Amino acid sequence: MRAMPEPYKAADRILQRLTQLILTRREETRRKLTTLKFDELNVMQEVDALYEEIEELCVKYYRLLYIERYREMWIWLKNKEPKEDEVYELAELFITKILNEPSAILHYAFHSELVRKRDRAKEAILSVPTKTQKQLELEKSVRHVIQQAGFYVDITEDEADLQVLHDAGVKKVRWCVYGDDRVCETCEELDGTVWDLDSVPEKPHPRCRCYLRPVTSLK
Repeated sequence: MRAMPEPYKAADRILQRLTQLILTRREETRRKLTTLKFDELNVMQEVDALYEEIEELCVKYYRLLYIERYREMWIWLKNKEPKEDEVYELAELFITKILNEPSAILHYAFHSELVRKRDRAKEAILSVPTKTQKQLELEKSVRHVIQQAGFYVDITEDEADLQVLHDAGVKKVRWCVYGDDRVCETCEELDGTVWDLDSVPEKPHPRCRCYLRPVTSLK
């Protein structure tokens, strides 16, 4: 059997690009607020616009990642291209789910948590007196958003993997550690264990890089 597509390679590339775009958009907001002054109306309007665009960017890149990962895994498992319209539909269902339903790992839904961060950012920016402090609060708030974006990049790849394994008819999978510095004691205990696909445990912590490998080839 050919080597399994490398786990999280696409996820890391997507997160790098997404992070660059979010930081660029943050700098635009910072410059605009510095010019307009950090008064209440401007802060409310500009931070709302910033977070709305961040959500749009995340949705766009989670969709791209889901489709890319599903496709490469399907080709590996079945040695043929998946149906594009079906994969796109699966990606849209996934996006709807993560935006509105709490994650089993994070215990919050993407959209509601982003709204919470947005409102906290506005409050923090308006609560400090100097322009420098206001800029720092804006930067700090976006760092937290980038962390959230990273959590969901990994969740996106994990969900695409689970879906394609299910669609390909895989029944049993082996839990494999990625081998980076995120491997915890629970990950090590699970490494090499075999599970029915429908009873795989939840990831033990956010950004866990453990992945599932089918026990048998189903080409």
